[in-house]
Amino acid sequence: MVLLADSDNMPGVRYGDGALFDIQDDYMAEPIGKYPKIEAQFRKAAAQPGKLFINYVSTAALLPPRSNADRLNPRVRSFLEGAEAHGWTGLGIVPMDFPNTASGLVDALVRHNPAG
Repeated sequence: MVLLADSDNMPGVRYGDGALFDIQDDYMAEPIGKYPKIEAQFRKAAAQPGKLFINYVSTAALLPPRSNADRLNPRVRSFLEGAEAHGWTGLGIVPMDFPNTASGLVDALVRHNPAG
């Protein structure tokens, strides 16, 4: 377990510390603008191991979370199952809304982030 803290007075790893984390969190981007950022963060994580990458798929732009997830999650699954991402590991933490609505998405994320 890793405790992420956002206060100097708490124990744990300082969330957002640029030396430790690389975070993509454009939470106000519409799905059409958000998706390229998600792919770019996956590419960056695959090419630059060492930092902890966090790649937020969730977005709060315009539509309800479920509608945005219905637009983004299948595309993320397709990308992770595609030829370009084959063999990539260490893609990091991928927070998202409604991950179970895109069949195989959670399994694809686990395959790209093996334990050990």
